Amino acid sequence: MRAEVILSLAAEVLRRAAATIEGVNHSDITTIEEETMKITRIDRRQARHDPSRANFFDGEVNIQTLVGPADSNELDLLNVYFSAGARTRPHIHEQDQVLHIIEGQGIVATETEKQVVSAGDVITVPAGTWHWHGATRTSAMGHISVMKRGKTNWTVEEKNWATGYDE
Repeated sequence: MRAEVILSLAAEVLRRAAATIEGVNHSDITTIEEETMKITRIDRRQARHDPSRANFFDGEVNIQTLVGPADSNELDLLNVYFSAGARTRPHIHEQDQVLHIIEGQGIVATETEKQVVSAGDVITVPAGTWHWHGATRTSAMGHISVMKRGKTNWTVEEKNWATGYDE
């Protein structure tokens, strides 16, 4: 008899709980969205010419955004492919820039030095440094650019840029 009473009480508790849940205004319930990781594969076939950046480059350059504003509040990662002879115009970032060369051979230059770089090299360009980078005249080059989001001045003086390949 005792088991029947317990079962009857349990059934009543479940009926009341169900009625309470049905009466809840579900729009008042706050849901917590779980943050998820995003994985992006480096893929030359995903790199595209970006007409909005055409004035920043000399030669054929294709870009794949790996991490952008939709993915990070702070960082931009770009996968950039330069055809042989293509390069950036001189510019200055207000934040450090890290370049990881992933294929080919290229040049990274400031007004006082020019370095030939190749796959596996990692270059740090300090904030405020006039510089340019790109492929050599004879070899295409790909790099990943890593930067905190910020401004870049693309209207700086060209200085030795025009003769930079030949020095």
